Amino acid sequence: MESQLTMRETQILKYIVDELSSEEIAEKLNLSPRTVATHRENMMNKLGIHNTVGLVKYALLTEIVSLHSLFSDKRMQELKKVEDDIRALKFRLKELRKWKITE
Repeated sequence: MESQLTMRETQILKYIVDELSSEEIAEKLNLSPRTVATHRENMMNKLGIHNTVGLVKYALLTEIVSLHSLFSDKRMQELKKVEDDIRALKFRLKELRKWKITE
């Protein structure tokens, strides 16, 4: 599937997929946040997409980004830490219930 986006729109789309806000994208590209928002609106109008999820789906379908890129090594480490924290909290709760102690 051939991309219908300009190089700038593609660049912004990649940052959107990376979960950057319009303000963060603007800072990286030395643009105003309003310019980034206008590019986002233009992409959605051009593609007939109504939200950010649709833009991400488009980026995946057209292979602008890969599924693997959505979960960078850093992101995977962050998710692993959250999982570990949840496990530790569940264990502590179980121990507190065992002793009938609640916080």
